[in-house]
Amino acid sequence: MHETPRRAGTGAAGLTAQDISAGWRIASGTVYWLANTHGWRRRKSGRQVYYDRDDVLATMRTRTAATGATP
Repeated sequence: MHETPRRAGTGAAGLTAQDISAGWRIASGTVYWLANTHGWRRRKSGRQVYYDRDDVLATMRTRTAATGATP
């Protein structure tokens, strides 16, 4: 499992698509698809969207377990 560390300045705001894409090495389009498919909660700050960290981690744990991939 790739636990993405909280970045300075983001606090409890969540994770950006860029954070998720880099942390799990997946395409940004896949991030948006996962967010839509799994109903991730999100918050906007201006034009930036932050996805709920718990929602992201739950989905990624499930994906990792389903594929049998090791972190």
